[in-house]
Amino acid sequence: MIEINIFKERLEKYKRKVLIIRFFIFYFSGLLFTFLICSGIFLSNKTMIDRVKKDIKILEEKIQSERMIFENLKEKDKKLQMLCEKCSLYSDEYKNRVLWSKILGLIGDSLPSGMWITKLSYKNDLTGGNKNLIVIVEGFISPFYINPDKGCLIFTRKLKEKGLGILENVSLKEIIKGEKEGNEIYYFKFAIKFKK
Repeated sequence: MIEINIFKERLEKYKRKVLIIRFFIFYFSGLLFTFLICSGIFLSNKTMIDRVKKDIKILEEKIQSERMIFENLKEKDKKLQMLCEKCSLYSDEYKNRVLWSKILGLIGDSLPSGMWITKLSYKNDLTGGNKNLIVIVEGFISPFYINPDKGCLIFTRKLKEKGLGILENVSLKEIIKGEKEGNEIYYFKFAIKFKK
C-alpha cells in the first residue's frame, strides 16, 4: 500500500521552526550566561578596585599628615650631619692641640736672668713615626748680666731637669754676637723638642 504523507512539508517546516527556536533559545541562554559571568567578574573587580582606591586614599591622607614629621626629621638629620662634621673637626683639633701653658711655664721657669725671649715659634716633627712638637725659642743675652755660654748651659740644664717626661731634646741652634742700642748682646736660637 502506498502512503502519501500530506503533512510532510508542514512537518519539515515545523521541525525547522522548532530547530530555529531551540537554536535561538540555546544561543540566547549561552549569551545570557556569558553576560552574567562577565557581569559578576566586572562587579567583583569593580568592588576590589573601589576598595583599593579607598585604601590608597587613606594612605595618602596618612602620608599628608606625616609629611611634616618626615620634613622635620630630614631637617634634624641635616643638622646632625653638620654637628658630626664639626665634632670630627673639633676631635681632630683636640688630638693635635698643644698645651701651651705647660710649655710656656717650663720655658719661663728655666730662663735665667739676663736672658730675654723675643720670639717663640713651633713646628710638628714627624720623624721616627712619632708626632713631636719642636718649639723654636729665639732671644738675646746681655753679657752685662750673665756670661752667654753659662746662660745657655743653665737654660738647657733647667729645661732638662724640669721637663722630665715631656721633653725629648734641647739643642742650641745658633748664638751670634750683635749690638742693640749701643750695647753688646748675643742672639740665641734654641730648638726644644717635646713629646706628644
